[in-house]
Amino acid sequence: MKRVSIIVKFTALAMVTILFLNGCSRQTIDSSGNDASAPATSTISGGVISREQAVEIAKDVYERSGSVFFVLIAPTFLDSDSTQTVPGHSEFWLVTDERFPTIAALKAFVETAYTPSYIEKHLSGYYDGIIKYENASIISPADTSFVEYDGRLYANDLIMGYGNNIVNDWDTLKIISQDNDTLTVEVDVVYWRDKEPRGVRTYVMKKSGNTWRLDDEIYQSLE
Repeated sequence: MKRVSIIVKFTALAMVTILFLNGCSRQTIDSSGNDASAPATSTISGGVISREQAVEIAKDVYERSGSVFFVLIAPTFLDSDSTQTVPGHSEFWLVTDERFPTIAALKAFVETAYTPSYIEKHLSGYYDGIIKYENASIISPADTSFVEYDGRLYANDLIMGYGNNIVNDWDTLKIISQDNDTLTVEVDVVYWRDKEPRGVRTYVMKKSGNTWRLDDEIYQSLE
């Protein structure tokens, strides 16, 4: 069982709930922290992808990649055991979520939603915070999110994620380009409360088998 401050957790949960509304897939989360699965995307048969199909694909990639990203930015919301910790660092709790027994399993999960190219370009900094235990001195609670110790994964309970207040306006989605396994779309980004324009986001998605994954994204602010 997790022993936590209810006030602190509620504040963090409110923060990441805002994140769920965020148009950036790397900043989209499942506020429960327990439903971060990455189901296969809808299968689109060969031929030209329609705008309606593009919206379906983009929304699905956005939701799945957001759920995956949530695990990276808010490890505190994973099921974990506060009574089992890393030597010298009581803030790292044993992950009891059966999907993530090791670093390898965690990274394999990330790769269900992101291509290797995306991971290298956008997530390498988060991967730097996922380390194997050698000694207590190499762990920085401010910079380390996950530690693998004695063959098991431990999560930093102090890292609770972050949020902002912009969302995608999916009604504005435009197809920029497409081929057999790549789809590039553009969508306007607006303020969540009054829908005031804030910028434009471009998503590049690649298909592997029947699954689309996020390959790149570019955000252009109007400010």
